Amino acid sequence: MGECEVNDLKGIKQKLHDLAGYQTQNAAESSYEKYSINEARWFKLFPDIKTEVIEEEIKQIKNSIENFEQSSSYVRSNFQNVLVPVVYEALYYIFTYSDESFRQINFNDLKEYFYSCLKNNGSPTKIAYEQQFKTLLPIVKFDVCNIFQEFGCKIRLKELLGNLKLFFQYPKIHKEDVYAILRNKLKSSDYKLISYDLVQLKERNGHLGDYFSLKVDLEFEHNIEHYNFFVKSIFSKSDHLQHIIENGCSKKEEFFYLTYLPLLQEYGLESLQNFAPQCYLSRENDLLVLDNLATAGYVGVTPNTNLDFHCLSLTISKLANFHSSCIILEELWNRNDKNPITFKEVFSEYLCEAFLIDNKSHSMTPNFDRSFDNLLYLLEKFPNIYDEFTFMELEDKLKKGWKLMFERVKESKQFRNVICHGDMHVANVLLKYYGGTICQDILLVDFQLLRYCPPVQDLLLFIYENSSKETRDTYLTKLTEQYYENLSKNLENFGIITDNILSHEDFVKSMEYMRIEAVMQSLYYSVVMKLDPKVREELFFGEKKPKQMLARGAVVDVGLESEKYKQAMKELLVEFVQLCKNGYL
Repeated sequence: MGECEVNDLKGIKQKLHDLAGYQTQNAAESSYEKYSINEARWFKLFPDIKTEVIEEEIKQIKNSIENFEQSSSYVRSNFQNVLVPVVYEALYYIFTYSDESFRQINFNDLKEYFYSCLKNNGSPTKIAYEQQFKTLLPIVKFDVCNIFQEFGCKIRLKELLGNLKLFFQYPKIHKEDVYAILRNKLKSSDYKLISYDLVQLKERNGHLGDYFSLKVDLEFEHNIEHYNFFVKSIFSKSDHLQHIIENGCSKKEEFFYLTYLPLLQEYGLESLQNFAPQCYLSRENDLLVLDNLATAGYVGVTPNTNLDFHCLSLTISKLANFHSSCIILEELWNRNDKNPITFKEVFSEYLCEAFLIDNKSHSMTPNFDRSFDNLLYLLEKFPNIYDEFTFMELEDKLKKGWKLMFERVKESKQFRNVICHGDMHVANVLLKYYGGTICQDILLVDFQLLRYCPPVQDLLLFIYENSSKETRDTYLTKLTEQYYENLSKNLENFGIITDNILSHEDFVKSMEYMRIEAVMQSLYYSVVMKLDPKVREELFFGEKKPKQMLARGAVVDVGLESEKYKQAMKELLVEFVQLCKNGYL
């Protein structure tokens, strides 16, 4: 593998192609030691960066390397008698034979090219590859800096040192990630990056990650422009929620943004794509980058917010667009096919249930058990709503309803299924207000719990979870009929007869089928979601999370100190008792 010129794209690609074959032919041999980080040289190269900052980042890098997939993660180096992670030398070649302006244009293409070369030789998985690239970037940059310093490459040394210093400032995101984001945003790599800044946001309505604002200044087409992106760093401090992330949540969201939304464009369904923001970068189990909708006037509301009819109506219209887009795509696929296929069959990896799983070995089981105990405890607090039932009778019915909550989110054999959002509480909706009072638009976010089931699962959960009983009693029928009308109109616009897909009669039957699931899931969610936001933040994200909150009824007791919480929970329990009276349980 001979030398190549700096910034020679063809030459670098040839090196990567040859390297992929070399590495897969020379599998890791136990007689060689693994590559190790020379910490002392890091401190020497960056004397102006605090020692503890460097130590922390090296610690994080080492931890990440330890978590690499064991199979085929290490190979014998082409240049030294050590074992290196599989993408180490590819990065080494790229950074040795290129400068910053070249990488701005070509880095991400080269990353994808090398993966295609490795994939043809059977290694590694895409998620493992992305993890290795992200982890090894600062290591390789450092090693190449030492080479540049040794051989007096002052200009490239200066720009690469500047690149590395940005890593210490913003370790969540690499400069090369910013290049990818901007190319996806601008549809061009012909710009001059001036600066970027990553700032953590205080707002946190969800449980699966931290939120950041990425502000980028650049020169594009002779104009100075400023862009603001929303970045979600995907993780959880809770062990069982982190397990959910690593076993499906993150890849579901990546599938939604990088596969599903592009399919809508490919098949001419852009008119229905107004229910979600644009995605510019997604790395499974790591981060997601979207437009920062706050700069466009969109705001989130706290999870204990009840929406009025107008906001409910706008959201339900967007839900109808989302659900109908799935039906239309399936119908377009199957229009001339004698063997129809569904999204679940094609993309089962992304649409299998990741959350509501009734299995003792599931990581969420302790949480589910504790939540059910809290619901029983809550029921004990409102004996005046039992009506004709005893507590023991309602306890038995609550157990049956709890079982049905897990059962009825599964793919139905009776009703038409669609890709559902799966997590339709108000914190996953962004609202845009006109004049500060009238909601004029909404967008759905956080597609981490996608499932394939009847569309009324999303519809009814959203209504029951995010409205008062007074609103439901007044507008439930109107809202569900509006949803069906919007769904029907969308299908008919694409030449699809709604009665052949989901007749109104079947729609009503599916609501009756799913109603108990929606009420039970709303009860389950609301025990936590209806807490005062400040209390909830302290209980679940505070540095000194009280262990006593795990005790039966502890969270409920804290919540019941608030009249708003008490009213919301009482109203949902009344809904449950009414379903019992009407024979649902």
